[in-house]
Amino acid sequence: MEKKVEGKRSLATLELLKLAEENPELPIIAEVNSDVVADDGYMSWFGEVTEAHIEYIWTGRTYSEMFRTWTLNDALMENDSFIEENAPEFLKQKLEKLNDTDFDKEANEWIKSLPWKKCIIVYVDVPNNLLPEPEI
Repeated sequence: MEKKVEGKRSLATLELLKLAEENPELPIIAEVNSDVVADDGYMSWFGEVTEAHIEYIWTGRTYSEMFRTWTLNDALMENDSFIEENAPEFLKQKLEKLNDTDFDKEANEWIKSLPWKKCIIVYVDVPNNLLPEPEI
């Protein structure tokens, strides 16, 4: 019997199940849209998985002593911000003397050398299908 699948969310669930079955050794990590947790209260929030994929992530302490988790793709695309937040001072000083091409090459080599963790990422968004129907 063929399973009928409708909508993006059903496909995301199927993708998550497929990735978990094919990669049982990988942790499953949730990336949650801030709209899901739009207050500072101490409670649980409900969200809906809308996407699943494999990604490399890294968490580091920023210059403001906060923790931030990056995907490898985001770090490479925003290498100037990543370097500013995470690189040791000697590397920042070295990189600021380089032209754009050399900066990208050196920065990306350093970024790739960090201990990135391969994970299954599930993207959690506002559960639109659980919201009440608007009253007219």
